[in-house]
Amino acid sequence: MNEQGIGCEVSYSDAVHWWQLAARGGIPEAMVGLAHALENGRGAGRNTMEAYCWYLAASRLGDAEAAAAARRLEALLSKGELDAARRLIADA
Repeated sequence: MNEQGIGCEVSYSDAVHWWQLAARGGIPEAMVGLAHALENGRGAGRNTMEAYCWYLAASRLGDAEAAAAARRLEALLSKGELDAARRLIADA
């Protein structure tokens, strides 16, 4: 696991790469890992709107942690950003 350095050096950018692949494959845990990295700017540029999208996608698959994180980020995003994020998810 690149995020924890198990069997390799810690590499958040490598972790983000693998989370992206798994998240696109529909794995909620990967969606949450990717969203957390994007929210905090670890291994990827900070992108609150994209983090919100991944949290929301994972929450729609039943992840309670992701649902709570999505609600938290909703308070930080503008109405325009929220609308854009919801359109992105609807088109996915």
